Amino acid sequence: MHNTIESLFPTTIRLNRQKNDFDRFVLPLSLALAGAYFAYSYLMLDMSAFSAIAASLEKAVLSYMTYLIMIELSPDSINMYLPSFLITGLAIVPLREVHIMTTVFFLFTLRLLTKSSGYRSSSVELAFMTVFTVLEYFLSPFIYPLFFGSALLLDYRFKPDDRRNMPFIAVSFVMALLWLFRGFGIMTSSLDPFSTLIVCLTAIAYILRLSLLKSILTMNDLRTGLISPRRVKAAALLLLISLIILAVGHAMVFEFLNLWVMTACISVPFLKDIRRVING
Repeated sequence: MHNTIESLFPTTIRLNRQKNDFDRFVLPLSLALAGAYFAYSYLMLDMSAFSAIAASLEKAVLSYMTYLIMIELSPDSINMYLPSFLITGLAIVPLREVHIMTTVFFLFTLRLLTKSSGYRSSSVELAFMTVFTVLEYFLSPFIYPLFFGSALLLDYRFKPDDRRNMPFIAVSFVMALLWLFRGFGIMTSSLDPFSTLIVCLTAIAYILRLSLLKSILTMNDLRTGLISPRRVKAAALLLLISLIILAVGHAMVFEFLNLWVMTACISVPFLKDIRRVING
């Protein structure tokens, strides 16, 4: 079963991903976060036990998925995983609306682009992700087809000899055009001052962090090939642009606060290097 899943989904599921030193703490910390939120919601918010358990498990899953995105976008920052995970977990606690499926979609699509497993994406997982994109597209007005199509197009740009992406790119961009024709699916374009500050400062810090990213120093998942810095940069910029579209087009900042905080956590510590780069 393990080998079958690995052969069908080599880049999205990645069962053989080599663990880093912090990985063994992620599950216990996620469960601790769930327990703390259960106590808060059950005792302080007067939620029923069932509702409190469901909400707590959602927070734990979201926390874990956000961590998996973090290690895709910042594989050279193992020493930052613990504080980043804890800060992101604290940001997840007050979230009233949890978008787990969107976070999973971002994770799988980013993995298709970064390909840190060293394998090419299989036709099965390309088809699966296309179906996932279609379902998500009809369930919400978000930017799924544009995000997925752009990731596949960048993947083709980095590896032009692999043409299996082409039909899936065509399907994604047809859906993206329909999304554009209906006005970006925009519900609102106004942001409160605090949300605007979060978007602007985090985006600037993130871009500066990427400009300082000259090499990726990390373990290789299956020891079959090096992680590509340009793929990591492309994935990071793609996620940032998507979050900005969600913020400006849908006024959704706090709904995806976990991803904004995660990007800030992996960006801010690198700002101290700007002076060194300027001074040469």
